[in-house]
Amino acid sequence: MYAGARPQYNCRMLAYMTPLVGNPLLWLWLGVTVFAWQRTAGHRRRRLWVVVVAALVWLLASRPVVELLARPLDTAFARPSMQVLQAQGVRQVVVLTGGGYGVDAEPWSLALPNASSHRFLGGIEACRILAEDGRLIFSGSAGRGRREVATADAMASLARRLSPELTVLSESRSGSTAEHPQNVAPLLAPEPFLLVTSGYHLRRAMDSFRRAGYDPIAFPVDPLVHGGTHWTGWLPSFDNLAVLQLLWREYLALVLYRARGW
Repeated sequence: MYAGARPQYNCRMLAYMTPLVGNPLLWLWLGVTVFAWQRTAGHRRRRLWVVVVAALVWLLASRPVVELLARPLDTAFARPSMQVLQAQGVRQVVVLTGGGYGVDAEPWSLALPNASSHRFLGGIEACRILAEDGRLIFSGSAGRGRREVATADAMASLARRLSPELTVLSESRSGSTAEHPQNVAPLLAPEPFLLVTSGYHLRRAMDSFRRAGYDPIAFPVDPLVHGGTHWTGWLPSFDNLAVLQLLWREYLALVLYRARGW
């Protein structure tokens, strides 16, 4: 019994230790905090600042706090059910690219980073469910200028290969969210359409399309808020800081877009 239980015990220990040992930001935070604490010996006010800054960095780099900051963007639009969309006769889907890596040739999937991959999968699946011969439009110039094929064109090529029965179109002139509506307009049929992008980006995208006179149906993908955080989510990590940077950029962009009337 004991011999058989030991490997299971070791696996549990490894599961607990890996998030601690394999977390470089945690060790960096610990090292800097200890160093600053030692350097401020005898200075109560300075040590208080060390505690405040260390606690702030820990919280901002933890998953629950990042999700709290992401929630206003990530949950601004509820994802409609496929049954409701089918009842409304929605047959076309617009997918906004989320950055990309330029590629010269196949496989086109190499052009899709994390956000673009989620948007591609969400868009093509939604279009297939809504109408097997529906219209799928990809929009965005990410990747152009560095290599031969822009992300939107790579997405379209991959979609045609995976779902040849769909009408797949793309435009690679849009270099910002504000440019998508005017460049997508010539490709749209005069009927309702689904707008697919990451949840954190959807508020800015919907504002841009509405200001251009369109009323798309929001379809968020790539969620940042998952809930039910494991205890390891309270540990600071570079992954959480990357999401924090993404949110900071999006909030700033929202302020700029609304100030400029985009």
